[in-house]
Amino acid sequence: VVGGAVAVVGFVAVQRGGGIRLAESLLPAKWRGHDVHAHLMALYRRPGPMVAGFALHLAAWLAACAEAWVALRLMGVPVSVAQVVMLESAVFAVRSAAFVVPGALGLQEGGYAVLAPLLGIPPATAITVSLLKRGRELAMGVPVVLLVILRSPRGGRDA
Repeated sequence: VVGGAVAVVGFVAVQRGGGIRLAESLLPAKWRGHDVHAHLMALYRRPGPMVAGFALHLAAWLAACAEAWVALRLMGVPVSVAQVVMLESAVFAVRSAAFVVPGALGLQEGGYAVLAPLLGIPPATAITVSLLKRGRELAMGVPVVLLVILRSPRGGRDA
């Protein structure tokens, strides 16, 4: 946590100190002129939207933890909220590190199977929780994708 906090403070310090301008100067000429530094400083002058975005992201993440906790409790696994938060943190770290794999397919399940036993949760039960989460992703994602396709100007004919 301390390392992460230091990294965030360092990242912000580099941005405020002109690191973005330095990075922009290294870009090809056709990509320059957008003054990303000025836009970034405007964001920092109005922290409300960033704080709101952070709060919403945290709330969504905690909802995912609650989802796993409820699923485990309904399966008769006596886990604490702290155990579920630890498990979800570790699995989300695996998913983030493996961002090149679309949807972290297989990695999420493997993360649950390997990490859950460290918290006293059987691997089969953990994979079941992972598959429940995949079901939610499908139940929410498929209708939205279909709606986008159907509402596209060509009605999905070019898909």
